[in-house]
Amino acid sequence: MQIDLSNITCQLEKKREFTEDTNAIIGTEIRLSRKKLSLTLKAVADETCSVSYVSKVETNSIDPNVQYLEEICDKVNIDKKKFKELKNSIKTINDVIEAMYDNNLDKIKEIYENCKSFENYRHLILHLYYYYTTGDYYKFNKVYKQILPLISTLSEVDLLMYVFIVGYYAFEKGDTLDAVKIFEELDEFNINNKKLLILIYAKYLECLVRLNSNHFHTIKEKLLDLAGRVSNTKYLSLAFKLENEFNNRNLFIDSFFEIYQDMSNTDSNMYKLLKKEAKEGTFYEVVFAHYTDINKFNLLADTYASKNILEEYTIDYLKLKENDIVESINYALDVCLPEAYHRGDLLFITYFKNEVEYYYSSQSKYKRACEVEQYYRRFIKTTNYCY
Repeated sequence: MQIDLSNITCQLEKKREFTEDTNAIIGTEIRLSRKKLSLTLKAVADETCSVSYVSKVETNSIDPNVQYLEEICDKVNIDKKKFKELKNSIKTINDVIEAMYDNNLDKIKEIYENCKSFENYRHLILHLYYYYTTGDYYKFNKVYKQILPLISTLSEVDLLMYVFIVGYYAFEKGDTLDAVKIFEELDEFNINNKKLLILIYAKYLECLVRLNSNHFHTIKEKLLDLAGRVSNTKYLSLAFKLENEFNNRNLFIDSFFEIYQDMSNTDSNMYKLLKKEAKEGTFYEVVFAHYTDINKFNLLADTYASKNILEEYTIDYLKLKENDIVESINYALDVCLPEAYHRGDLLFITYFKNEVEYYYSSQSKYKRACEVEQYYRRFIKTTNYCY
């Protein structure tokens, strides 16, 4: 699924510029219902009001006349029960934020079961998060597309919730650069719900670890401050855990050149780092084994399971490297490096960039090596996220 990032960030920027009536939500529901019924603005406005008036009602731009509003609602099949349902649904939004904050998947499922028969747009947002938690990306994609045309009319709380969930999805699918742009925009909002803000900073921080971003420490301090104020040890621990991972990845990136030295040198930084991180069942155990015990590597590589596609590509690359160095470099160039750039993960970008550069240099293909290095430098410069 391609995220409409420009539209999302544009709506977030607009929402920051205007104050709004938090109760102005009926217009969004009118638009959703009208589109479901395939009615034009003219058809809804007929014998009631002007087309422009209906348009302003749908965008929550005016406080509509009660009589006009009732007639418009009748034409798009919004009865009093549904209207009341929508008004009361803000409590459900808050319940979901609470469940997300506590990572209570059973509660999220319960909320979903209770509201899945509702048809208003706000509950579609809740369905979106449920499909994300269950990994049902087909339904997620379907609901995402249903809500997207409505985002210019969403109230602030609904827009923040929708965009936040899309940011989660982008991170999960490995589109880290898109996720960072989303969380960067959310960070600009004055969000009063501390639990939602903590959730945003926690996921934002995970993104910044992948990117090895300068901004990591700023967001880490924000998360520590918020989590400290509400005495939440879980998110305090997460911040420190991510800080440790960030620092280790920095050391790996700085020390990658030592891979090309003799890994039997137990005094090298790379050897020490890999050995330290090579805990049983981890990706680093597989990489460390490749340089120290090839038989163990082959055994581990066949049994290692990972959700991270870049880790899987690395294992495939190392296997190829044992048998055919030219084929492995072609694989790094055609598959591994483009995927690493797409996902914005600086650890893997640097690793594969160095592997390719070292091979070209060893073959005296210095022009090709320089091209790889120049592309890397342009990427670092244009993203503004990485060292």
